[in-house]
Amino acid sequence: MAYNIDALKGELVGLHDSIRILREIYNKEEKLINLAIPHIIVVAFACEVAMKGIYFFETTIDLKNSHNLKELFDKLSQATQNEIRNNIANKDFDMLLEKNKNVFNEWRYLYEKTQIDKINADILFLDNFLNVLHEKLNKIS
Repeated sequence: MAYNIDALKGELVGLHDSIRILREIYNKEEKLINLAIPHIIVVAFACEVAMKGIYFFETTIDLKNSHNLKELFDKLSQATQNEIRNNIANKDFDMLLEKNKNVFNEWRYLYEKTQIDKINADILFLDNFLNVLHEKLNKIS
């Protein structure tokens, strides 16, 4: 079954709006910093949705059951990968993507972790990555 691209884009807009609202709230209220956790989860999920949409436009194949951001990124065409890398303009892009590849799975079940200090999330990288992915999806669809 093919993706409903309008629904995918609508979901992505809603996720993007949620991220902005979460960030605004916890940036104003230091005591609400615990909202950073849902922010991290939602931005990672939004990156996933955006890459699945881009991949669908490139191949007409819908990807399911994958939350690994690096695996999803590696499925995109080389031209798209290069464009995204160039728009992020961070020489450590591949290292940051590798480091953040499982953020969605790691952070959504944070309460199950016995060694919380072993999980990572670079929210600045993920926010930037999402913005570039969102722009790319809007440009091609």
